[in-house]
Amino acid sequence: MRSDLSSFKLSRLIQPRSRYFWLLVAFNLMTGLLAWVSQALPLPWGLRLLVAILAIGNGVLGLWALRMMLRSSPPTPAPD
Repeated sequence: MRSDLSSFKLSRLIQPRSRYFWLLVAFNLMTGLLAWVSQALPLPWGLRLLVAILAIGNGVLGLWALRMMLRSSPPTPAPD
């Protein structure tokens, strides 16, 4: 596997026909919303911890969705 990022296509990340793309978008939006809630609202310590754990879990699930999306779509060959 090459570590050269010049061969990476941004179009592999934007795939509106893939269900994993929409899961990725949803998880990232929920993570942002939960992070905002934990910072903006005066929550008790225990509730703030619960929101932070949910935000981290959403971030991990977003990474999982990204991994599944990239695995399900074969990379397009670069034109010569």
